[in-house]
Amino acid sequence: MASFFPLFVESKYNNKNIKQIDTMEIAFCFSAFEVACVLSSKFNSVTISKMGRKNSLLFGLALLVLANFGIGTLYYLPAD
Repeated sequence: MASFFPLFVESKYNNKNIKQIDTMEIAFCFSAFEVACVLSSKFNSVTISKMGRKNSLLFGLALLVLANFGIGTLYYLPAD
Protein backbone atom coordinates (compact mmCIF):
# COMPACT_ATOMS: atom_id res chain seq x y z
CA MET A 1 0.00 0.00 0.00
CA ALA A 2 2.88 2.36 0.70
CA SER A 3 3.99 2.26 -2.92
CA PHE A 4 0.72 3.25 -4.59
CA PHE A 5 -1.51 4.98 -2.01
CA PRO A 6 -0.06 8.52 -2.22
CA LEU A 7 -0.11 8.40 -6.03
CA PHE A 8 -3.66 7.05 -6.01
CA VAL A 9 -4.85 9.84 -3.72
CA GLU A 10 -3.18 12.48 -5.88
CA SER A 11 -4.70 11.16 -9.10
CA LYS A 12 -8.23 10.56 -7.74
CA TYR A 13 -8.58 13.66 -5.58
CA ASN A 14 -6.65 16.20 -7.67
CA ASN A 15 -9.63 18.47 -8.20
CA LYS A 16 -9.80 22.17 -7.38
CA ASN A 17 -13.31 21.88 -5.89
CA ILE A 18 -12.34 19.17 -3.41
CA LYS A 19 -10.25 19.64 -0.29
CA GLN A 20 -6.88 18.10 -0.96
CA ILE A 21 -5.74 15.20 1.20
CA ASP A 22 -2.48 16.22 2.79
CA THR A 23 0.51 14.20 3.95
CA MET A 24 -0.67 14.15 7.57
CA GLU A 25 -3.90 12.38 6.63
CA ILE A 26 -2.00 9.80 4.57
CA ALA A 27 0.36 9.22 7.50
CA PHE A 28 -2.66 8.72 9.77
CA CYS A 29 -3.94 5.99 7.43
CA PHE A 30 -0.60 4.19 7.64
CA SER A 31 -0.29 4.56 11.41
CA ALA A 32 -3.83 3.29 12.03
CA PHE A 33 -2.72 -0.21 11.05
CA GLU A 34 0.14 -0.19 13.55
CA VAL A 35 -2.11 1.09 16.33
CA ALA A 36 -4.62 -1.66 15.56
CA CYS A 37 -1.85 -4.27 15.79
CA VAL A 38 -0.77 -3.04 19.20
CA LEU A 39 -4.33 -2.90 20.53
CA SER A 40 -5.28 -6.31 19.18
CA SER A 41 -2.20 -8.11 20.53
CA LYS A 42 -3.93 -8.62 23.89
CA PHE A 43 -6.96 -10.06 22.12
CA ASN A 44 -4.71 -12.36 20.10
CA SER A 45 -3.14 -13.94 23.17
CA VAL A 46 -6.60 -14.72 24.59
CA THR A 47 -7.92 -16.21 21.35
CA ILE A 48 -4.90 -18.48 20.91
CA SER A 49 -5.37 -19.98 24.35
CA LYS A 50 -9.15 -20.40 23.97
CA MET A 51 -9.54 -21.26 20.27
CA GLY A 52 -6.27 -22.99 19.54
CA ARG A 53 -3.50 -21.89 17.22
CA LYS A 54 -5.06 -23.12 13.95
CA ASN A 55 -8.51 -21.65 14.57
CA SER A 56 -7.00 -18.39 15.78
CA LEU A 57 -4.95 -18.06 12.58
CA LEU A 58 -8.02 -18.80 10.44
CA PHE A 59 -10.02 -16.20 12.37
CA GLY A 60 -7.27 -13.63 11.86
CA LEU A 61 -7.08 -14.46 8.17
CA ALA A 62 -10.84 -13.98 7.83
CA LEU A 63 -10.54 -10.58 9.51
CA LEU A 64 -7.74 -9.58 7.12
CA VAL A 65 -9.83 -10.60 4.12
CA LEU A 66 -12.75 -8.51 5.37
CA ALA A 67 -10.52 -5.51 6.05
CA ASN A 68 -8.89 -5.72 2.61
CA PHE A 69 -12.31 -6.03 0.99
CA GLY A 70 -13.46 -2.93 2.85
CA ILE A 71 -10.39 -0.97 1.82
CA GLY A 72 -10.83 -2.09 -1.77
CA THR A 73 -14.40 -0.85 -1.89
CA LEU A 74 -13.24 2.65 -0.92
CA TYR A 75 -12.27 3.10 -4.57
CA TYR A 76 -15.94 3.30 -5.49
CA LEU A 77 -16.72 6.15 -3.11
CA PRO A 78 -17.42 9.39 -4.93
CA ALA A 79 -14.63 11.96 -4.76
CA ASP A 80 -16.88 14.59 -3.22
